[in-house]
Amino acid sequence: MLAALVLLLASTIIAQLFLRYIYQMENISNGAVPSCSFLEESSKGLRGFLAMMYLSYVGIWLVKLNFLLFFRRFGNHVPKYRISWWVVLLFNISAGAACIALVDLRCTLKPVDEVFAACGNEEFITRISTSTKISACLDAAGDALSTFLSNIPSK
Repeated sequence: MLAALVLLLASTIIAQLFLRYIYQMENISNGAVPSCSFLEESSKGLRGFLAMMYLSYVGIWLVKLNFLLFFRRFGNHVPKYRISWWVVLLFNISAGAACIALVDLRCTLKPVDEVFAACGNEEFITRISTSTKISACLDAAGDALSTFLSNIPSK
């Protein structure tokens, strides 16, 4: 849990440090005049956002895994619980890896001028929306399976 706390705290710190760059991009998209350092600052903002996303995902999934590890010993003497626990653990690890893999690197690591040219279209927005929905469903399914574990009878 301490590792999760450190990662989530680091994510919050990065968000605070780089949020001004994201706000600047939003202002430009609303018609404000860009500064001379706009491309450089936007690049910093996108990379900060990517780091924040990864740290947040890993931190959240570490919390889930810690809860699973904590509750493992409560039903370890019940074969049905032990087998179900392993299934839920493997699902949660797979779902976490899938959520991390769904982060679109093409629109954060490329040069900023390419990002602005390629990543503002409807196809990109649809892809990001779909990825977000899939991540949310995997997260909810992992939570539901974890809740299922607590309802397995101990006898």
